[in-house]
Amino acid sequence: MKKVINYFSNRQFIFKMILMLLAVVTGGGVMAVGDDVEPDLNEPGSKPATTEETAANEQVDKDKNDMLAPGGKTAGQSLTGTQASATQMDRGGLEEEDWDTGETKFRPYHTPLLSIVKKFTTTVPCTGYKKKHARYGGETLDGEVTQPIATGASIKLTKTNFSGSLKPFYEGSTAIVPTVAGYKRGSTTVREGRLVLFVTSANKSGTEVTLQAVNGKANEEGADCEFLENMTCPDIPVGTVILAASTALSESQMKVPAENYQPRSADVYLQKRAFSIVFTEDFETMKKKIPHTVKDMKEDALNKYKMRAERSYWMGTKARIHSTTNDGADEYTYFADGILNQLTNQYGIGEVYKYEDLTAISMLMFTDFSESDHIYMFCGKNAIKRLMNIEIPKGRTEVLSTHKEIDITFSRYVDNYGTIDFVWDQTLDMMHMEDCMVGMDLKGARHYVKEKGKDKTNDMSKDGYDPREAKRYMHIEADCIALRGYNSILVGPEAFITNLGVTGIVNSIISLKTLPDTASKGMKVALTEDYTKDETTYEKGKVYEYDGTKWNLYAGMDVAA
Repeated sequence: MKKVINYFSNRQFIFKMILMLLAVVTGGGVMAVGDDVEPDLNEPGSKPATTEETAANEQVDKDKNDMLAPGGKTAGQSLTGTQASATQMDRGGLEEEDWDTGETKFRPYHTPLLSIVKKFTTTVPCTGYKKKHARYGGETLDGEVTQPIATGASIKLTKTNFSGSLKPFYEGSTAIVPTVAGYKRGSTTVREGRLVLFVTSANKSGTEVTLQAVNGKANEEGADCEFLENMTCPDIPVGTVILAASTALSESQMKVPAENYQPRSADVYLQKRAFSIVFTEDFETMKKKIPHTVKDMKEDALNKYKMRAERSYWMGTKARIHSTTNDGADEYTYFADGILNQLTNQYGIGEVYKYEDLTAISMLMFTDFSESDHIYMFCGKNAIKRLMNIEIPKGRTEVLSTHKEIDITFSRYVDNYGTIDFVWDQTLDMMHMEDCMVGMDLKGARHYVKEKGKDKTNDMSKDGYDPREAKRYMHIEADCIALRGYNSILVGPEAFITNLGVTGIVNSIISLKTLPDTASKGMKVALTEDYTKDETTYEKGKVYEYDGTKWNLYAGMDVAA
């Protein structure tokens, strides 16, 4: 009882009663809690404010001056009765700018062509802006019969009945006719093997060759065929290909016609390229909100330079023009030929790539006139997407595998013909070639270089024309890319690549499901599906050439005209 009396007579009781009355009058339930009541933990510490509430509670105005200053002036804003906060500092414009010490540098255009050329292509130093570039072919050592050759003790090949060079068919050499059967030794009826011919004479001008059959038809059954005169050569129809083969020498014979050739070169031009930046001495020394330096400017300019250079590497045109300097001197300006103008093959393809297309391209690239069994294939964004969607037949080991080299991601295709490294090149996208692929042997190509990369910084205060307190940094190169061999290719929609204006194409192939009913002589088609016509089966993944009357398997090489 005594404790109760003491509680009500205590000063704390009187104080708590006053707080209770205030809480009732003001509606502040929290004030009524007292020291024995826990606060509501779910009550937020703040709530979104309206425009009116913000204007009433915070009067910060960075342009307002209402504090007295000497001379009857004012300076600064009085904020009496408000709390000092980071919000006030921000609204008053007094917050220090907090900059990230690094720059986010966007490099959307990568230049894999430049990277591969500088890393793998053979560099040839040059002293001038013009270089002799030898790009020679070689004898295919074959030809095609253009007029029927009748049976006889000997046959003659001339310019009128044979398409191809006759020089490889010199005296003492043999020739093979792969589509005409020979005869069993001493037989007049039994056919076996392929017809083999022996060159018995050839004129010096290389316009007429005389051949006799080594395994021809015996003049009579059981004839002694160790004498060529006892055999005849069978008929050889139009369209038959005759292949030059090895020589056949007698026991003591040593002398044969000499093999020889001379390369023929073409002039290539080296293009001088450069970029520069100009900066004052104050720019180098002044303090900046972020460390934006001359080095950053150089890096930015270099990336733009690489974008420009790769576009010229692709689509440049060979030219030379007269130029006049500021002091009246006459000079040449050289323009290097682009890679597109140096390509030798084109392959028309649809929107859906098939495994058989890869086989046909690989066969075309690596069978003849190629210096290596490897090419790089640069792809536009749509082409690389279609490539990734190719269905690989079950049981095939030739798959697209990903690997990384010199910080570039490649998709590699390998078969018995060779290796193709596919890579996405965004420069092709910018040149509206997003549906195309361009392949070439860059390891066998030549990178002619006069200036590999010369850096110069000039003091412009000593400039006689425009002196100023500044410096000019320059980066200079002079080079060009020249392809070798003939295993280079442009792949894309047939209509687009045909109208692209590429000047060096010597071989065109179209990817189709079936052979066309109407075809011109020399037309080549890569089949993507097995196809049967007139009881003849044509296999997918192979290329066929129309000879004017029928379709023949294309071996990846053309008969020399």
